[in-house]
Amino acid sequence: MTLTDRATGIVDALLPSIDPELINADYLAWARHMGARLAAHSGCYNLFSSAVREPLALLMTDLQAVGWPAVLERANRTSSWGHPDLISGIQRHYGIDDPARILITSGGSMAFVLAALALVEPGEHALLESPLYQPFQTVLLRRGARVSHFTRDTVSGQPDLAMLEALIRPETRLIVLTNLHNPGGTLLDDATLQQIAAIADRTGATIVIDEVFHDLAPDGPDYSRTAALLADNIVSISSLSKAYGLGRLRVGWMIAAPPIMARLREVHVTFETSLSSLDQAAASIVFDGLPRYRQHGQETVAANRPAVLRFAAEMIAAGRLEGAVPPYGCVWFPRLCGLAESDTLVEHLREHCGVAVVPGRFFGAPAHIRLGFGGDPAQVSAGLARLAEALLALPGGQPCL
Repeated sequence: MTLTDRATGIVDALLPSIDPELINADYLAWARHMGARLAAHSGCYNLFSSAVREPLALLMTDLQAVGWPAVLERANRTSSWGHPDLISGIQRHYGIDDPARILITSGGSMAFVLAALALVEPGEHALLESPLYQPFQTVLLRRGARVSHFTRDTVSGQPDLAMLEALIRPETRLIVLTNLHNPGGTLLDDATLQQIAAIADRTGATIVIDEVFHDLAPDGPDYSRTAALLADNIVSISSLSKAYGLGRLRVGWMIAAPPIMARLREVHVTFETSLSSLDQAAASIVFDGLPRYRQHGQETVAANRPAVLRFAAEMIAAGRLEGAVPPYGCVWFPRLCGLAESDTLVEHLREHCGVAVVPGRFFGAPAHIRLGFGGDPAQVSAGLARLAEALLALPGGQPCL
């Protein structure tokens, strides 16, 4: 028996033991389950991943150039607050003067957990965008927060600021956004973020903005690389996972003004006990050459975009999908025409058509699906062709109402 056969057998044995109710209700459980199934059984095109393909050759070249003894020596120079070389690289990337504004975490997801623990107490109020990245809501609900939602337009991606103002309360402590939007892929400009910061300031609320996709958008005069430098009540969180394809390096970071950072460090001491010195050393080497890694992500998405645009035009014309492909990022969140929910179709696509996408209910929009197109261009094109064939085979096409 080969190692691959043995691994497939282990996965097949584990899958039935996972609670199907958890998989049905929780996005991260569903994604973990789906990833294990796809890894164990080839032949299904992965359009559910929201990350760009891993730049493994680039990473290995850089690590070998430094040399493994030097990598290990660098790992020995870390600190409990984060590797100084990594913090210095983050400073350079964002143009941050004070390194004390940066805190290293074991991934972007842990950064949000720490923010929730530090910035909202049980019974207090939090506002989340909708459509939303479900794990953020899950963390807040388990924290005991009361949650409300303000709308982000599924076409333009713009938040409904009037709705946000109407929903904010004296006990609102947290406003949560993603930028680029997950799942919509749209980019918010600095003026909009400053408007939201002014609204939050009226009740003393803090804004947490997940920026894991942000570096897939080009730099521009109206778009700062990190929102945390726009206002003292904004916390930015990010990682190397999505725009850089380096999720296997479990490295994330938080950027905040000193008063908020002091509160974040309090919970970091207690809950962030799994920082890997080796991962941080490797990440610091990535930051030494970060523009090349950023270029890899942007070029991968650019190579896939023509196929996505052709697919979208065909499906919209055929009355199967609705919604413009966003100009940046590697995800698209179209609405299915004529269907109230996407779960049945998503299961059909995976089981019978060999293509995996994410059902929209995990983002609070059940008639949508999320497509990821950050993978290998040949695989993305083939997956889109398979998906188009399946959607065109559905009975009748009708305009979305």
